[in-house]
Formats: sequence, C-alpha cells, structure tokens
Amino acid sequence: MDAQKIENMSKNLMRQVDKLINNTNKGSHETRRTYQASYKPFADFLAEKFHLQKIENVKEKHFVAYAQHRSKNAAGSTVTKDLSGIRFVHELSGSRFPLPTNAEIHKQEIEFKEKDSGKVDRAWTDREVDRAKMVAAGMERQDIVASMDIARTFGLRINETASLRISQVKTALNDGYLHIKGKGGKERDIPVRNEAQTHALENALEYARSQERNRLGEYVLANSAKRGVQALKTSIQNWIGNHREKFQDVRSQKGSETRENGPGSKERSANATWHGLRHSFAQERYNEALAAHLAAGESQADAEYHARLDVSRELGHGRDAITRIYLP
Repeated sequence: MDAQKIENMSKNLMRQVDKLINNTNKGSHETRRTYQASYKPFADFLAEKFHLQKIENVKEKHFVAYAQHRSKNAAGSTVTKDLSGIRFVHELSGSRFPLPTNAEIHKQEIEFKEKDSGKVDRAWTDREVDRAKMVAAGMERQDIVASMDIARTFGLRINETASLRISQVKTALNDGYLHIKGKGGKERDIPVRNEAQTHALENALEYARSQERNRLGEYVLANSAKRGVQALKTSIQNWIGNHREKFQDVRSQKGSETRENGPGSKERSANATWHGLRHSFAQERYNEALAAHLAAGESQADAEYHARLDVSRELGHGRDAITRIYLP
C-alpha cells in the first residue's frame, strides 16, 4: 500500500477519534486532549502495519504490537501514558474487544524502559547528524532537516522546535538571541553565537517560505492548520524510529570508543532519539563555556560549575546539577 493511502487511512482513524473526544465529557478537557494526541501515533501504526479502518475493531494483537513497538523508543512513563490514552478512546468507541492491562502486557515479555536519569550518553555524533540530514534530504523531508538543525544548534525540546514561530526566528537573527517559552511556561534566551546557528535559523525561514508561510505569527516548521505542531512532532518521532538504522552508529560501546566529539565514561544509549540532539548541544556548549571560564582566570572547579550553570540556563532548567545528565 502506498504512503498516501496509509496517510489517508490514519487521518480517517483520527477523524473517528476526534468525534468521540468532542462528544464526551468524561475526564477533564486537558486529559481528553492529551489522550487525543496520544492516539495519533497509534493511528499511524494501525494504518501502516494493519491497514485498520475502524477504531472499534482494535484488538489485543494491535494493542500489544504497538506497546512492543513504542517501548523500544520511549521511557516507561511515556509508554504507560500513551496506552492509557488508547484505552480511554477504546472505551469510548464501544468496542467489544477488551484490551490487556500493563501487567498482562509484561507477562508477554514486553518491558517498559525506565528513564535513564543520565546513566547513558544519549548524544548524537556529528556523523549521525550529517547522515540523518542526508537521508531526510533524499526523501525530500526538508522539515526534518531544518528541525534537526534547529534542535542541534540551540538544544530545543521537540515541542519547542515544532512550535517555533517566524517572529521568533526573525528576532533571533536581528537581535542575537532566540527567545523560547518552554516547559512549564519557563522563558529563556539562547544566544546566537556562531554561523551554524545563524545558518539553521536562515534555513528554517527558507523552508517556511517554500511552504508559503510568511506571516510573523505562523509556525516556521509546522503546518498552521489545527494540530499542526502535534502532527510535526509525531512525524519527526516516527521518521527517526523508522529510519535510524540508515544513519545511526553502533551504540553498544562506551562513549570514548564511539564518539568523535570527545571521550566519555557512560555507555551510549541503544537508539538515537530526538532528545539526543539536545544532549549533543549541551555537550558542545559545555566545552565552549568551560574554555571561556578557564580563559577568564577561574579555577577548574569554578569554571566547571559556571559552565554547567550556563548550559542549564540555555536548556531551560536553571540548576547546574541538571547539566550532569547531559554530559558524557
């Protein structure tokens, strides 16, 4: 089945989901919208793998297959939240097919990963980034290329990248800092320090123009239609999951043996994920900040502390200890 038919099938499933969500008062408005968003990657999965056309026909085999697929690429808490959203919609659909509990899924030897909390090095190598952009460009996915450049050079979360507006990018090019309203509404300014960042911003604007988006309030990378930001986020995550074998290095060894960006003591994460681009930014920025503080005459300990604090602020955290999670 060609890609367009699969996409249409997924859209049809989501229209069914939207109708159910819009016609129920069950749960809070925020919960319903969260579960609605959680269903989108599941709809993509159902369309591509099973060619399913009605959400009430979702069965245990579909649910378990998706749980297995999702558990390879996401932390356990994320998988659990997504499965809760699917169950919520499934109940609304009135389906006669029961879905298994998480405990029943675990009995089938499907385990949900715990968040690594900094125990592994999740950063992408420069070679992986370059290869991924080449693969995306070959597929005419300039949105992927532009998104990766922005995330790698500014350390943005996927939601921050997808929701960037033209006004933010133009201001960054004019004033020398990218203003971000991030997680929990916390705002921060990220300096535009080098040509790579400037190039990433200019390429993002060029992509927006190619999509006939020119107004300041429009998104740079996401479609301005309803759920455009969520659609881009899902598309990016699915693209990485489906194509990482084409660009990813072997990741079973210690960082010092596999990363050209520098030595490290942590094992590399099993798979490249979007958040790893944020780690790459943090590691590069830390080395740059450390050198600057040392050049200013600070002691090694003080320079390391202030460099970690600099990076943490630009990541949107504000505590130096958080930076340790991102370092190799």
